Amino acid sequence: PMPSGEACEAFAGTGATLAFFLSAGKLDELAARLVSAGKSPDTAAAVVYRATWPDEKIIRGTLSTIAAEAARAGI
Repeated sequence: PMPSGEACEAFAGTGATLAFFLSAGKLDELAARLVSAGKSPDTAAAVVYRATWPDEKIIRGTLSTIAAEAARAGI
């Protein structure tokens, strides 16, 4: 969850690269919130699963596809 008083939508228009940690279970919601706040559904997105571990997975897509891509990868 975001810290009290903050919302991911507030960052959507900044043009900054955004990183969300421990959010794989909420990809649908997170992507939808960013799109509703003005990010393009075609914005590049990635999920890094178990970073630095031997079974690390990097899943790439867009805000409109990342949840399905992660699910397809078993994340």
